[in-house]
Amino acid sequence: MSKNHTEKMTKILFSLLIALIICFISLLVHNINSKRHEGLHSKSSEGLTISLVPPHSPESPAYPGNLTMSEKINKLIIQSTDYANALNSNSPTTETAQNVVGVNLGGLSGYVYAAKIGIGTFDEDPQYKTYYLALDTGSTLTWLHCEDCQKDRNTCFPQVDPKFQRSSSTSYNPLMEDSHMCTYASAYSNANNLCHYKIKYVDGAKSSGQVAFENFTFESENKVRMVFGCGFNQRDFLVRPNEQEKAAGILGLGRGKLALHEQYFGDNESRFSYCFQDLLNRGGPPQYPTYLHFNKDIHDDLSTFQETPFQVVPRDPLYYVTLTNITINDTPVTMVPLDRVILDSGSSISFLSQRVYMSLEETLRSWLNSKGRAPKLSDANGQGGPTFCFIKNSTQGYEILPTLHFILEGGGDFEIKPEQGFVVWKDPKGEEHFCLMIEPHESLSIIGAFQQVNHKLIYDTHENKLLFKNEDCAKYP
Repeated sequence: MSKNHTEKMTKILFSLLIALIICFISLLVHNINSKRHEGLHSKSSEGLTISLVPPHSPESPAYPGNLTMSEKINKLIIQSTDYANALNSNSPTTETAQNVVGVNLGGLSGYVYAAKIGIGTFDEDPQYKTYYLALDTGSTLTWLHCEDCQKDRNTCFPQVDPKFQRSSSTSYNPLMEDSHMCTYASAYSNANNLCHYKIKYVDGAKSSGQVAFENFTFESENKVRMVFGCGFNQRDFLVRPNEQEKAAGILGLGRGKLALHEQYFGDNESRFSYCFQDLLNRGGPPQYPTYLHFNKDIHDDLSTFQETPFQVVPRDPLYYVTLTNITINDTPVTMVPLDRVILDSGSSISFLSQRVYMSLEETLRSWLNSKGRAPKLSDANGQGGPTFCFIKNSTQGYEILPTLHFILEGGGDFEIKPEQGFVVWKDPKGEEHFCLMIEPHESLSIIGAFQQVNHKLIYDTHENKLLFKNEDCAKYP
């Protein structure tokens, strides 16, 4: 073998060796980087508290403006009915439940409460950008409108605040498609092998974009490193004409590994609580602060709570309970138990499946007649307002109205007092109307936010149960 040939072979082998070393280093760096990203997703046993913005605060994305009481009521009914119809028509199968979520984003004004959260790390003070995210117990992935929706053929919905500038945030790290966290996002990879998500909402709205790690800043500068969706393309979101959305995305609190509580605390000790105040602000301003508490920031004596188990449906983000009976004061409503009743912060009011609702209405009419309180039909019926709505033959406010008792699996009594079950207001003629804030639905049953008012609710996602008790949420938020 000639000397030149030997030197040539040596160079080839050396080049191959260098290539192998580079390949090995690249794989090692990728693995370390992946581990580093995964490691940032650390579990905590500590607490966390987030301030919530009530719907009738001018600061709220859902603020309806200066409406009359009847206008406020009709708005709640219309939003919630549209939501329930959309939910029913797009009920996800177990295979698709992870990316067809149960809450209608359709112009974020339909939501009840929102959280004000700092996101990202920027070279200025404060280091984060503040956004409103709508509280959603019906979906898991938290996502935010990002700058990329203004590029290529992507679509944005009109938004008050600037889109999130991920390219300027030093803490933004995209997930690789082989990350185990990516598998929970109903995700797909692009040409760069990065993790992307697609979500379809029940009203047909769609959000898609990149899945990434980012810093979220909550109360007292408490930072959480979590996976979220950076929304590149938002289509078919229903935004009111000539208006812009104040909310920029969703804070996911549904069942699933990507929900805020699951990411931060893990599924071994994850629970959160809230206590909603009057959605109509019938007492007038001021409304007191409302908080979302997690884990050790829940300081309640749990022995004072009732409880009921959640029905766990695989790959479904919704929280289901079983309603075994209803009574009007002490008068029982004839019904068969309802399973898969959705406990939902995104629906303003409650719904009962048609047959149970008709039985409730019939029993309520009989109860009112037996007390000598037979009312006459209100003009509000059939005009986009509540289904069960009457003019009272007295002006005693809520005093003559009954308490509804929703008896849940395990015997717990979810008590709906008159102010939580009904609304009362006077029309321009001075006549007093009352309306039941529960609507019929063809097939769905939902315990909505109106009936959750003045209940302290604890979602224990580890033990798969709901803890609840009556509470004055203005005094004990």
